[in-house]
Amino acid sequence: MPKHKKYFYKLMQLFGASLTSFSVAAIMFAYGSDLKADSSIVPLVNQATHAPAPAVVVTKPQKGSEVASEALRYDINSDFSIAIPSIKAYSNIVAGVDPFDQSGYSDALKEGVAHAEGTAFPDQSGTVFLFAHSTDSPLNIARYNAVFYALKDLQVGELVYLFYNHQKYIYLIRDKQIVSAKDTSWLNSDGTNRLILQTCYPPGTTWKRLLIIAKPIS
Repeated sequence: MPKHKKYFYKLMQLFGASLTSFSVAAIMFAYGSDLKADSSIVPLVNQATHAPAPAVVVTKPQKGSEVASEALRYDINSDFSIAIPSIKAYSNIVAGVDPFDQSGYSDALKEGVAHAEGTAFPDQSGTVFLFAHSTDSPLNIARYNAVFYALKDLQVGELVYLFYNHQKYIYLIRDKQIVSAKDTSWLNSDGTNRLILQTCYPPGTTWKRLLIIAKPIS
């Protein structure tokens, strides 16, 4: 190729490179301020240099209250029930049972423990009166649903738990008494808050009544 043509091509290449550099510089000058002001671009760069955000952990709410869970461990509900761990006596309670109607309370005692109609509930002032079967033999406990079979073994100072309306009430045993089967005075409130548990005595008979008297401590 002639020398003058080689010089011509080199000149054109230099001119093209210069034109490209000029164009890039012009674009940066014209739009540089806009690029800096466009905040939507900056995070795209920063996201590539930062660790990803931690995942959001969603925890499921616990089912039921602590009181309901405790009652469930005794295989009873927290609506209305009794637990006496020292004698392993646990039962749901049938509320509002007429203690003078034998046909009525017989059905209730098949369920477990009966709450005497007209007496207080654990969240009220007065006497909470509960009664249930006893029996003369451990072999008959299941047959008669004798929840209070071992009530005779309770000692002063031991605890009784009542669950009512999903709240827990703790009672401390203060006294034990054996009274006549005709003595119904204990059904009446003496003006103090107390829990009375009643069953037949001796177990398996209807001769007398064993009473456990407890006072609330919480």
